[in-house]
Amino acid sequence: MTTDHYYHVTYYSRLPSIAEKGLLTSAGGSGAIGQGGHQGHSTGRVFLATEFSAKDWFDTAEMIADVQWGARIGTVPVLIRVSELELDLRKDPAGEYEAFFVESSIEPQFLEVFNGEEWVPIEDWTEIDPTKGLEDAVEPDPDDYDSEEEYLVALDRYEDDDEREYEGFLLESPLFPQELR
Repeated sequence: MTTDHYYHVTYYSRLPSIAEKGLLTSAGGSGAIGQGGHQGHSTGRVFLATEFSAKDWFDTAEMIADVQWGARIGTVPVLIRVSELELDLRKDPAGEYEAFFVESSIEPQFLEVFNGEEWVPIEDWTEIDPTKGLEDAVEPDPDDYDSEEEYLVALDRYEDDDEREYEGFLLESPLFPQELR
């Protein structure tokens, strides 16, 4: 099956590896959105959405990240576009939303990521400001903690960009392209 574009939803923290190695077939669900629940089903596959289902998968990734890890820089969903490639696509019968899968990895040269303004080659992933997809972080209040030790741990996490927890994800993330909404 050939098309101009298919889409893959992932998390910001996974972009360095994807830029280097591409989209790799999952080794038992460890790279799948949500992991665990579809472990056997996702083994050896890369999942792709259409322009009609990409937003549903993006929103699902946000929901799962919020529940499993909280709203942090590394858990911000991002959208990858796969283009100019003939794919041996198969319809995913287990997909809640329209989805396809391929049973081969997709090399980085066929991947672009949306940086909040435009599509850029995956190797330019550092142009993305993941905080654009997050609500403001709130500095810990010492009165909210049972001990000074708990407060200091929370304050250390707040001061560490990678560990800082934000209030949540923005309802309409600018990291999802307007033309696909």
